[in-house]
Amino acid sequence: MLHLRLVHKVRQILLVHKYLLVQHHQVQLLQVRHHQLPVLQRHQQLQKKKQTPVLLLQHLQRLLQVRHHQFLLLRLHRLVLRVHLVLQVHLVLQDHRIHQVHRLLQDLMVYRLHQLLVLRHHQLKLFL
Repeated sequence: MLHLRLVHKVRQILLVHKYLLVQHHQVQLLQVRHHQLPVLQRHQQLQKKKQTPVLLLQHLQRLLQVRHHQFLLLRLHRLVLRVHLVLQVHLVLQDHRIHQVHRLLQDLMVYRLHQLLVLRHHQLKLFL
């Protein structure tokens, strides 16, 4: 039963985590697009003015750099997510283990207390 609750808890955490990741990913994409926009506008202006190919090349290089940074950001983001997920699962498992150990200790204490009471009972019988 505890195992089922734990699995349910992990699934809930994962669903919330996925939702937050999607939101975060959308925000990142919007930031990158916002950064790309001026570069694209400048590129279009240069095309209209028919400026030198060297300037066009520089602006295209900048655009490629932005795309490259976007790609690196996404890779880094995926890596962070994987690590985060592993840590979450690890924490849930640790929490589960702590509960198990705690229950075991409680059982052990109850057993020892019971033994003590039985011993006292026998001692009292001997004296009476």
